[in-house]
Amino acid sequence: MTKRTYVNFKVLKEHVSLEQVLTHYGLMPSLTVKGDRVSGCCPICKSQNQTSFRGSLTKNIWNCFSSCSGGNILDFVRLMEDTDIRGAALMIQEWFNLDTRSLMREAKGDQKKKTKSVPETESELDLAEAPPEPEATPQSVNPVLTFELKSLDPEHPYLFERGLNSDTIQEFGLGYCNKGIMRGRIAIPIHNRKGERVAYAGRLVGEPTKEKPRYKFPQGFEKELELFNLHRALPHLPAQPLILVEGFFSCIKLWQMGYPTAVALMGTSLSESQLEDLVELEGPEGSIHLCFDSDQPGIEASTSIAYRLSQHMYVRTWPLPRPDIGPDDCTREELAALLP
Repeated sequence: MTKRTYVNFKVLKEHVSLEQVLTHYGLMPSLTVKGDRVSGCCPICKSQNQTSFRGSLTKNIWNCFSSCSGGNILDFVRLMEDTDIRGAALMIQEWFNLDTRSLMREAKGDQKKKTKSVPETESELDLAEAPPEPEATPQSVNPVLTFELKSLDPEHPYLFERGLNSDTIQEFGLGYCNKGIMRGRIAIPIHNRKGERVAYAGRLVGEPTKEKPRYKFPQGFEKELELFNLHRALPHLPAQPLILVEGFFSCIKLWQMGYPTAVALMGTSLSESQLEDLVELEGPEGSIHLCFDSDQPGIEASTSIAYRLSQHMYVRTWPLPRPDIGPDDCTREELAALLP
């Protein structure tokens, strides 16, 4: 199998400006420049309106008020070259001779120098359970775990309080951990798209504090590289639409209720890597259904992510029937009324 060229969308957008891209296409002389603003005929849709295309050279964004929508440098190149977002990124990377892996490593190295290391407040991971955590390094994939947590309790009351049944708990490998860095938490195995275990997340049983946050991830694990439950969803795509949710338990509960294509971001942020995976999976003919929590962060995240995804595919959002709940708080009847 041919190894895919690594590219980091975020690094590209940080190191290549809209002005550089416009200059590459030889467009700057035909545009009117006023301060940081540029305007002119849209080079994508070929509109003859002299102000249909407008861009900001400091914010590195653009809009077409004729028919092309707008976006960042990746969206511009994608439309100019009639390609997908990854294809656009690879072109930009080649045009400007960038090694985004090295640039990301340098940025993390600089940040590490500025940040004092914080000692682990919990005991070290039990050596009988797992080897020591490696030092965090920039990576394009999360390494596969070489161990499995063996002493998890799948009968802990918290799991049943969340509405999960024994079959679901067993399928997802959930259990209460009573030692190591996940002590006092429900351990949740995380797999890559191949179904290989790459990490355990820990959900605190009880109320979170500043010292003990609700969720804990192992040092070095980059959750922005994964979509939780994608390996279980893949066999059902594209026959069923992919359902994107925020958290682990919303995803697990939807799976239990008969929605096998539910995947979770493990938060409210859609990373460039996750966006790339979704675009590759669905393509312009695909569709994604967003079912985020109905609290303010969930509503804001749903709006923002829906806009980003809608540049590449059909997106439908599903507002939950009550405020301040997640999909896992809904009844089967409520979900049936919302989801396809």
